[in-house]
Amino acid sequence: MENATTTDSTSLEAPNNVNTSAPVAKKRTSKWVVVGAPVLAVALLAYGYHAGYLQKITGKTTAAVTAYLPGADKPAGTQVKLTLAREAFAAGNINAAIDAYHAFINDNPGDITAHGELGNVYYSAGATVEAARVYFEAASLAIEKGDLDTAEALMPVISEGSPMLANQLSDKLFSAHAKAADQRTAELDRQFEADKQKFDQQMQQSAPQLAQPQVPQSK
Repeated sequence: MENATTTDSTSLEAPNNVNTSAPVAKKRTSKWVVVGAPVLAVALLAYGYHAGYLQKITGKTTAAVTAYLPGADKPAGTQVKLTLAREAFAAGNINAAIDAYHAFINDNPGDITAHGELGNVYYSAGATVEAARVYFEAASLAIEKGDLDTAEALMPVISEGSPMLANQLSDKLFSAHAKAADQRTAELDRQFEADKQKFDQQMQQSAPQLAQPQVPQSK
């Protein structure tokens, strides 16, 4: 999946105009806490970094953000690649961060968070087209796993870099929502049939008692 991103990263540099006074934005759950900024606010809505990794980027940004750490059960060697990627980005080494994220994703193509963090790196360097491609991959993975909220949260930044991919994502989301609605309808139908059968059984069990003649009690 990651083969779609083929941009030469040698010209990418760390951002110099990040406003640290922007308010803190939180996702729906406490797993994601990010720091908003003009360059990063949208891109970081769904993906943060482990506390301490995004400490300083070219002396312009200082922040500690908490993230959902992917792959805690992955082999140590694989996890090291993700750590190196985060440390490279925190140090402002965009090219090294991109290379390290690609290495990790090659070993873990289904890791949504790693895709999202790689998108952050591209986005923070102003490479919105490349960021859109990686975010699209993250959104597609999220849809496959039933996390439609995350996919929808990435729509604005994907649209910014690639309206075509945004249209494709919109189609995927429409299909996913339709499928989810069909599944809910089918589940309601199954529940209705189960309740109806239970009611019919109860009525059948009580029918003999109701059919028995009432014997008048002697005075």
